Amino acid sequence: MITKQFAGDYFFRGFKLLWHPQLRLFVIMPIAINIILIVVLLAISIHYFNDLVHWLLHFLPHWLVWLSWLLWILFTVASIIVFAYTFTIITNIIAAPFNGFLAEKVQLLMTGKNPSEDTSWHNMLKDIPREIGRAAKTLFYYLPRALICFILLFIPLLQAIVPVLWFILNAWMMSIQYLDYPMDNNKISFHMMLKKLSQKRLPNLSFGCCVLLATMIPIINLVVMPAAVIGATLFWLEQYQDS
Repeated sequence: MITKQFAGDYFFRGFKLLWHPQLRLFVIMPIAINIILIVVLLAISIHYFNDLVHWLLHFLPHWLVWLSWLLWILFTVASIIVFAYTFTIITNIIAAPFNGFLAEKVQLLMTGKNPSEDTSWHNMLKDIPREIGRAAKTLFYYLPRALICFILLFIPLLQAIVPVLWFILNAWMMSIQYLDYPMDNNKISFHMMLKKLSQKRLPNLSFGCCVLLATMIPIINLVVMPAAVIGATLFWLEQYQDS
């Protein structure tokens, strides 16, 4: 039984449905995209990580030098979170049409009704520009908030809370990103979706936290995206559809 404030169980239910015969085909493509991108992004991150941390530590006041070891740990945690969400943003933009179609198939599986009248591959291809545009709206929502967190890295004393803010922001964004698929399929505008999510902040944060933490686990992160799409669709059906 899912409590009113904890919605993370939807994500785990998404894992259980990954290889359902009616969903399997729409799960394979996002996983293939994940594998390619994670290899590329991981190689770039490893190459530049040390230089980035040393550069950030140059902004540390001399009287706080003794805290450099702690800030190194905090920057590492923040970098992992940024990597996880950057990876998710890019894969979601590229895989948006497949994820939207997967969300449709989950809704059809669970309710017997499809939110789209035309379920053909031709219709999916036709919707690609709209779905990529929707994913871009999520990115533009995220960037100014991420910039604020980045600026806080250069403010003494406030630096220590940045990893916490990063985590909360990115958990919230995970919820937005994945619930956007079923809501978009059901003709809920981006603005209205944000309004609905703000009415259930704790459940959405709990769902987003589970997704975000899973993206940091090697191997598991390869199947996080389709599992989160399935889980978010279940979340939509059981907690939002009737509102």
